[in-house]
Amino acid sequence: MHFVRWCALAVPLCLSAPALSAMLVTPRQVSMHPIIERAEAGFDVCGIKLTATVMVGENLERHEFLLLTSASTLRGSVKAGRNSLPVSQLNVRPIQLQPKLPGPTGFWLAAAGQGKAMRTQTTQSDEPGYLTGAVPLPAAIEQLEHFVAGKKMQFGIEYAADQPQYAISFSDKLPLPARTDLLACLQGQLETMREKHTDMLQQ
Repeated sequence: MHFVRWCALAVPLCLSAPALSAMLVTPRQVSMHPIIERAEAGFDVCGIKLTATVMVGENLERHEFLLLTSASTLRGSVKAGRNSLPVSQLNVRPIQLQPKLPGPTGFWLAAAGQGKAMRTQTTQSDEPGYLTGAVPLPAAIEQLEHFVAGKKMQFGIEYAADQPQYAISFSDKLPLPARTDLLACLQGQLETMREKHTDMLQQ
């Protein structure tokens, strides 16, 4: 199931277009899991939460984002940010990660080699060190489909102070059961949205 198909540009080195102007980083570890919420009408929210851990100098950095699509609001949304911990404090309990401040100014996500990335359109800061942004619903669904397909992905959490910007590139895949669950959510969400549109047209 596909809402939209972007016309991919020929990008060398299997990089997405935004990654060409960024410092490409391969994370030490990637963790991700699907977000699935049902409402009375059926599947409502589908999404993914991802954390990529990288070493930058003497600091362990975590790049995190949450990508959601909603049938009830017909919108896509992103929450993203970065926090860090000095390696010297890894054995200190409780672990206290420090958010990177000031917070990010933008976020993008794309499959490797995809010419057009999904970008946040409007952003606000509800939590220190993080941004919350709106993204086009068709583009958000397309990116979730890439995770279902197990594609190599790239993303960037942009900060005004970062020169150059970082781009995280990874080949890790969701476990097959999680991909199956996310696909079922996206398919069910499509049916929920079709019913919602039908109800709106009948009003």
